[in-house]
Amino acid sequence: KINFVKFLCDLHPHQNNETRGNVLMIADDLRQKIRARCDFTIPGELRRPYRHFSRSSNGGNNNSGLVSLEDLSFALNYLGFKVSIDQEKTLHKLICMEDGPSFGYNNFAVFVNDPHHADITWKLKRLIAKNHISRDELINCISNEDTNSSGLITLKQFMNAMRRCSLDLSES
Repeated sequence: KINFVKFLCDLHPHQNNETRGNVLMIADDLRQKIRARCDFTIPGELRRPYRHFSRSSNGGNNNSGLVSLEDLSFALNYLGFKVSIDQEKTLHKLICMEDGPSFGYNNFAVFVNDPHHADITWKLKRLIAKNHISRDELINCISNEDTNSSGLITLKQFMNAMRRCSLDLSES
């Protein structure tokens, strides 16, 4: 039997919780496809699949090295995903944590490795806003932990920086 109401909703997706749920399933399928094609646990190994996404839709590499909505659409079609434009936009926003027009390798690596990255990012942003921590104060605390000026810090250093900003991550 066919559920015609569900069938019609699937044919005409609109931006609601059902579409978001479908996008989360698509995101999980995409994540699994990427993981199956490379050993994502080895540092830097995700660069190969990332290059597939950062190609422009005309077949060449885009010069920015970033993935636009158009690039994502081309890559999804190439991988055999059949998604609506709204679903592509929602998926792009899910991967691009800064809500910008494109995402880079770091966003891609976080997306592939952590299915709950959007929830964690949202909770951290909410906690920062709730405690009225300024951007400069947050950057200062994190920079103080970056002892070798590499731009990278360990989890322990991150936790120390959050404590310096009076952010208790255990409550969220």
